[in-house]
Amino acid sequence: MRVTNYQLKLSGATWIDVNPNFGKDSLPDRLPNQLAITNCSLYNLLNCAPGQRARTFQPTYGSLWLAFIHEPILDNTAAKMESMMIDSIERWVPQIILDHASTRIQADTQIPGYRVRIAFSTPFVNDPQQVKFEVSV
Repeated sequence: MRVTNYQLKLSGATWIDVNPNFGKDSLPDRLPNQLAITNCSLYNLLNCAPGQRARTFQPTYGSLWLAFIHEPILDNTAAKMESMMIDSIERWVPQIILDHASTRIQADTQIPGYRVRIAFSTPFVNDPQQVKFEVSV
């Protein structure tokens, strides 16, 4: 894999975010690439409720997923979560362009929770990208 300039130094970096998966065994020998930074941005956004960043940061930054924690695991709830997720991403992660047709949240009572797929493109990677994960409640 080719190492890019922004993986070796921060000068000229466009997007920098906190790595939520940082740990002793996962410390990279270089800075993460743009796709890893985008994934961390999504993780941070979706795991932060509005107001958690306090007055010093953006008080409206975050997503409203926690508002659904006690809601029934239904397609209707998933549709509301999807709408709020898309609004949050479009507002707070401007380096990606969502593919609305392929971005989905589906209720799954077997988890129990939701299956999430975020499909997007970015000017930094030629191919369409997607992030898939499960949210247990």
